[in-house]
Parts: sequence; C-alpha cells; structure tokens
Amino acid sequence: MRSRIPTSYSPRKLRLSFFDVMWVIAAPILTLALRDIDLLAWPNMPFDLPGPYLFVFVTIAFAVPALLICRAADAIQNTFSVPDLYAIGAVIALTIGASGLVLFVLTRLDGIPRSTPIIYSLVLGAGLVGGRAFSRLVSHERARVSAKRNITDLRKVILIGTDQFALLVIKLIESQSPVTTQIMSVLDEGPAATGRSLNGVRVAGRVGDLGRIIDEYALHGVTIDAVWLSMEPGQLECASLRFVTEECHRRGIALKSVAQALELLPKGLPGAQALPMGAARDEQAQPAAALRRYFGVKRCIDILASIVLMVLLAPVWLLVALLVLFDVGRPLHFWQQRMGRGGRHFFIYKFRTYHAPYDANGHVVPGPERLSPIGRFIRKMRLDEIPQLLNVLTGEMSLIGPRPLLPADQPANPGLRLAVRPGISGWAQVNGGNLVTREEKDALDEYYIDNASLALDIKITVMTVMFVFGGERRGSAALRRAMAARRGRKALARSLAEQHTPPNYRR
Repeated sequence: MRSRIPTSYSPRKLRLSFFDVMWVIAAPILTLALRDIDLLAWPNMPFDLPGPYLFVFVTIAFAVPALLICRAADAIQNTFSVPDLYAIGAVIALTIGASGLVLFVLTRLDGIPRSTPIIYSLVLGAGLVGGRAFSRLVSHERARVSAKRNITDLRKVILIGTDQFALLVIKLIESQSPVTTQIMSVLDEGPAATGRSLNGVRVAGRVGDLGRIIDEYALHGVTIDAVWLSMEPGQLECASLRFVTEECHRRGIALKSVAQALELLPKGLPGAQALPMGAARDEQAQPAAALRRYFGVKRCIDILASIVLMVLLAPVWLLVALLVLFDVGRPLHFWQQRMGRGGRHFFIYKFRTYHAPYDANGHVVPGPERLSPIGRFIRKMRLDEIPQLLNVLTGEMSLIGPRPLLPADQPANPGLRLAVRPGISGWAQVNGGNLVTREEKDALDEYYIDNASLALDIKITVMTVMFVFGGERRGSAALRRAMAARRGRKALARSLAEQHTPPNYRR
C-alpha cells in the first residue's frame, strides 16, 4: 500500500526542467540525423514546409505539454529511481501518439520514413533517462566526497546477509551525511558469495568465520562495535544464530537485526489499535457458519453489482468530477486510511467536497466556510461515496456492511466488526447515521453481522435510497433490538468467563 500526502498538500505547481525542454527540442533533430542526414536538407521552395521539419515542430509542440501533464519534472532528479520511469514512459507514449495522429491526418506521414517515430521514442527516452542518471551520479559522488571529509570516529559494523535488504542498507549508510557508521565487511551463510562484493563492500567469509574475522580486524587496530543481521533472527539457521550470539556475547559486541538498528520494527500500538492480523479470526468473534457461507456468496454479488453500478453511474461519476474540479480544484479525491477486514489498513476514497483547511496566506479556514453549496449538495446526495465502488471491486469493502472506522475510533472489542468487510452503506447508517451514539452504532453493526442475509441487504439498499432523498432519522425499533442483542451478548460473555474462572478467584 503506497503512502499518500494530505489532500491540502497535493501537488499543484507545474514544473519544467531546462534540460528536459532542451532535449525535447534536440531529440527530433537528432532522430532525423540518425535516420538520414539528408532529411534535414531544406528544399528550394521557400513557402513549402518539408515533412521532416513538420515532424520536428509537431513533436516539440506535443512533447512540452506532455512533460507538464505527466509531471516528469516532479521527481528530484538527483534521486531518480525506477518508479520515476513511469512518468517518462507516459511522456513518450503521449508525444508519439498525439504527434503521430496529427502528422497522419495532415500529411499521412509523407516525407519521413516509417521508422522515424520508433527511433524518436528511443532517442527521447534515452536522453530523459540519461540526463537524470548522470545528475544522480554527480550528486552521489559529491555527497561521497563531502561525507569523507566529515569522517571522525565511525561505528564499525559487520553485516550478515547478502540479500536485497543488505544492499540497500549499505547504500543508506553511505548516503548519510555526516557518516557515522561504516560497514567493514559482509558475511553470508553460503560459500558462493565469499570474495565477491556487495555495493563495493567485500564478502569476507561465511557466518562461521565471524570470530576469526573480528580477531583479524583487531590485529589491524580496528575494533568492531556491532554485528547486524540483514534478516530477522528467525530466518537464520539455529546453529548459525547460536554461534553468532555466543561470539558477540563473549566479545561484548552488540548484536542487532538491521530492523532494530534502524528502528524499522513493526509499530506496536496500545489498546484497540494494537490489533494482530488474526484478531478478527477469534472463535468468539466469528459469525455463525451459515452467515460465513452467506458472506462468501456476498462477495460474488459485490463484484457483479459494483461493475454494473460503475457502468450505470459513469455519467454521474464524470459530472461529479467536473463539479469538484470547478468547486475545489485538484486533486479530485480525498483519502483516509481506515481499518478493514482482519484489521488490515486500506485507503478509502471519496470525492473532495471541502476546500483546503488553509488559505493562500497559511491562515486556518473555519470548517463551515470550507464547504460550498456544491459540496453540501454532493455530500447530501452521498455522491462523494461513488469512488468507493473501486474499493468494493478490489475486495477492500462491500456494498453493505459496517462502515470502516479510523483506527482511533475502533470500539474496545473490535473483533466482530473486523471479521467482515466494511460497507459503503450499512444497518447503522440507515437507522440513524449521525443521529445515533457510538455505542448505538456499534450495536447496530453487530446486529447486522449476526443477522446478515440477502433479504436484509436488499432492505438496507432500499432504505439507503430513502435515506439519501429523505434525510437521516433514528430507527427506534431497530435500535431497541440491537441494544437488547448487545446486552445479551455481554451477559453470555460474562457467564462464559465465570465458568472458566477457578472458584477461589471469583469474587
């Protein structure tokens, strides 16, 4: 799951790199020169624009806007990496597609060889990628020289492991400024890697050679301060882990996994947020077997219904997108991280209806002023929820179910509600929505999970339509049934707890 930035800070400024513009201008000329230098010869007719020159002007005219549309200059060039290639690929595809279509309509590509667009795409891509790669290389070399000037007394570390994570750790340590740590050598369990190098750091030997290597470093006046494991201790063979532990303990050297050293261990949250992945699979939290079978069928219904709804609502989807673009601008969507089935986090999407919380001067805008009449209408008609059909299609949500909550809003015992997929609409929404308390909402959601069926889902769907056009109202009868069921569940839980408590410990 990729991270997101707050909507208010989404990119709005369009950027152009001077190098990109210069290369976009030079690329079609260089392409023609590579294909056939005679293509650049200007004929004697003064008012006739030759096909090759028309190709140059048209490709430049489309390539510059493509750089802006695909935001090719957003990536910091000295940190260029593989994911940034997608933007360059989009620039090439958009430029070739648009310019090729225009040239075909105007001249049917007369005057230029048919291989010219292919050569142009290779030249354009090579220049854009090569320029960024060169910028990154120069930046890294400058950082390496600067870091060496700041070296004083470094922490000396031996790294165990030659996997991808170990490679990235070495790169990370070398990129630090000023440098505080030095990876002296790498060890690996297998003999095949011995003598080879990992990003310039030699693999000195196998794990069993750890003690000998530390002693040899000591003879050279180098004291090893720590041993890092690039894998978790459980991934290392038991005998190797025992040997490494004993060697480090005997010499007083710190032994850590890289995750510990760099504070990359899984985050532990107190209370309801510290939910194990299997929390929702507890026997007492699972609905009855018949309901579990229905939830399996319900997934098939969700897939078919979401596809049909996306097709039927496509014009409405487009209209709302245009209204949002006119009202609050880009980006069109608002996102929040919610908790879904099994305690897994996912991004839920809505159309934006609120303006940014800060004005152009950085002052806080009061909440009521951020919601325009257009945004109020979209929220009232629940049109902002349309993008969640994509969440349904990907399996993160269901059409009907408990609404997904923020981690901080989870109830004290969330196991039951996290046993099923959250929904766009639910029993709690059609029986009060914002008019019921948190406890009443939890009780309504639990009641739905205990009694879910196709008939109840159809009823909720009809009530949702009535709720959109008629507004929120408390369902008194449904609330009474849900609260009574909750009290019965709590009484049963207390009874079971007393049965499993020894008599001497009961009050």
